[in-house]
Amino acid sequence: MAAQTARLLGFPHNFQERDFIVHDAYLGGGYGVLGDAEREAIRLLAASEGLLADPVYTSRALAGLLDMIRQG
Repeated sequence: MAAQTARLLGFPHNFQERDFIVHDAYLGGGYGVLGDAEREAIRLLAASEGLLADPVYTSRALAGLLDMIRQG
């Protein structure tokens, strides 16, 4: 999908599977189920940047990113 998107945008790169690392430890409680981590991510992004994250995908991804940053 990344390679197809790059071609569509005229970006001359052919992504390979090895170019990506998938972390599935941040799947949460299920589709649309907000947990504490997602709530914290939504609040932090809103307070620090004035942006509202959606509660399904973006907040979960941000919660995972925050956790990885905190772990170093």
